[in-house]
Amino acid sequence: MPAAAMVCAARKQNFGPAAWRFIGQEVAVQTSKYALGNAAINQRPNGGTHGFPSGHTAAAFYGASYLSRQCMHTKGGKVLAFGLAALVGASRVHGDNHTVG
Repeated sequence: MPAAAMVCAARKQNFGPAAWRFIGQEVAVQTSKYALGNAAINQRPNGGTHGFPSGHTAAAFYGASYLSRQCMHTKGGKVLAFGLAALVGASRVHGDNHTVG
C-alpha cells in the first residue's frame, strides 16, 4: 500500500511531501514501540516485544489514506484500499504477531 501511494504521489508530482509524511508516520510508530518498552500492551502474542502499534498495519493504512484522498475517486476504489489495509492488520493478528486489542 505505501508503495502504491508513493507511485500515486510521484505521478501527481507530490513524491517529496508524501514521502516525508510516511517517514513521519514511521518515526511515530517506532518511537511509540520503544517508548512503551516492556509494557503489557507492547508484548506480542508470539512472545516477542515491540508489538504495539503494528507498523505493518500503520503503513498499510497510511497508503490507503493517501490513495483514497489523492488517487482513488470512486467509492469502490476507496473501499478496496481500506479493505486491503484491514487485511494487512488481520494477517498480522492471524500470524500471531499482534492481538486485536
